[in-house]
Amino acid sequence: MPNEVAGRDAIPSALDRSHFGFSESLASQSLIMDILAPPRIVCRRRTGRQAFTLVELLVVIAIIGLLVALLLPAVQAAREAARRTQCASNLRQLAVAMQMYQDANKILPPASVRRTVGSDRTRFSSAFVCVLPYHEEEAAFEAWNFRASADLGTNTAIVKRPLAIHRCPTMTNLEVFGDVSSGGYCENHALPSSYALSTGTYYHGRVEYYGSSPADLPRNKLVHNGAFVQHGPGYYSVGLDDIATADGTSNTILLGEMAMKILNYDQDPCYKGGNTQWAIAYPSQALASTAGVFNTDYNAGQDLEAFRSDHENGVYLAFCDGSVRFIDEMIDARTLNALATRDGEENVEGF
Repeated sequence: MPNEVAGRDAIPSALDRSHFGFSESLASQSLIMDILAPPRIVCRRRTGRQAFTLVELLVVIAIIGLLVALLLPAVQAAREAARRTQCASNLRQLAVAMQMYQDANKILPPASVRRTVGSDRTRFSSAFVCVLPYHEEEAAFEAWNFRASADLGTNTAIVKRPLAIHRCPTMTNLEVFGDVSSGGYCENHALPSSYALSTGTYYHGRVEYYGSSPADLPRNKLVHNGAFVQHGPGYYSVGLDDIATADGTSNTILLGEMAMKILNYDQDPCYKGGNTQWAIAYPSQALASTAGVFNTDYNAGQDLEAFRSDHENGVYLAFCDGSVRFIDEMIDARTLNALATRDGEENVEGF
């Protein structure tokens, strides 16, 4: 093939106008120029795209809304799973603190520490106070006044300070309500907490305690049949060794959740849904039992001190062996009571 450029230059001399039958007209000149001219590049101007139409915008919003609706439950479930894990970890740490106290003293701490004298009616300190040094709260323990009420005097600053180990992240109503201003009725009230000690199956120990003064009780007569006991003179407690040789530490509840979820609780203007408080050794505050309805949200008599949680369908309980298990709210009441007693000799399986 001849060189394109050379061929192009040679065309004017090589063309025989007469051979082609062309005249020296403007038309023939124009045709020759069109043949010789390089091909023209046709450029088209791009037109700018118009904005989204209303229909397109609505479709995009609908898709985003659908994605959010699909992802939100998964995100909420993941967050709740993390909260449940933290809640179980708190119970585990408190159970280990009790075991450390047992190792040091060869016995569990008493349900209530009564060191007041005379006829002074005092809100006694709970076993949770005794184990403060075993979960990095040595300073609070050293500052604690066991001869004063658990929520008054120098103890007020301690119980008003939120302790993360006593607060389940899922639990609601974790603040004091009512008049918390200086001089207000709720000013010195302890912050609510999430966990309570197991005293067994008795409600408030009334079966054996009330109707007689503490001095009338035999020294070896224990009011409660759970891991923690509240009783008369001597302030005896039980040890994990005693529980291990009786019902077994893996089958005996040590402590568990007690959420502020009681819908009809209105006795105290400073709290809503309950009055759980870790330092005060009193039923429905730091002491719990299985006398009421398990995981209830309504108080019909003895339910205020029942184990309950803000988790769905069950409650976390810590056992005397240090394990923490999620107990279904539909557990048989007889099985739950068997787990609450320390030496009932019940055969507990498959709970």
